[in-house]
Amino acid sequence: MSVTAKPHGAEPPLTDPVDRTFFGVSPTPQLGGSMETSRDTRPETVGGQHSSPWSLVPRPIEPPMSHDSPVVRRQVEIVNALGLHMRPADKFVKLALQFKAEVRVIYNGNEFNGKSILDLTSLAAEFGTRLEVEARGSDAEEAVEALSALVLAKFHESDEGAQEPAP
Repeated sequence: MSVTAKPHGAEPPLTDPVDRTFFGVSPTPQLGGSMETSRDTRPETVGGQHSSPWSLVPRPIEPPMSHDSPVVRRQVEIVNALGLHMRPADKFVKLALQFKAEVRVIYNGNEFNGKSILDLTSLAAEFGTRLEVEARGSDAEEAVEALSALVLAKFHESDEGAQEPAP
């Protein structure tokens, strides 16, 4: 089996209609039958660029919270027997997402996004682990209060891991 290298720029033309649509090329013939690039006007696009998370077009980064916003911190201890596993992390994230404030969880000097289940489960916080819940923004006080209460309520789970009814 031999492999031959193609010279740079020697890619085959887009012939599949799906390829043409994905790369923003419309099948509008011009003189000589060439393809014309066009602005994508489908509703799932913004300004002619794909807003899909799978898009090749970079999305703008959200600006960080203003340092003028109030910061509220509270130390909490994981008191449920099974620690901060997937189900409690999901409850924490769902609650954190209800607030406008930026939520961070600090553990061993490292900051984790309190609105990311992946970040929270990567903590591997077991029973007795001390975490610091921090929020910055207009509703930071309410966010820290609610999230701390959730942690102290053992994420509304019994010690065996079964869910307890929410109060």
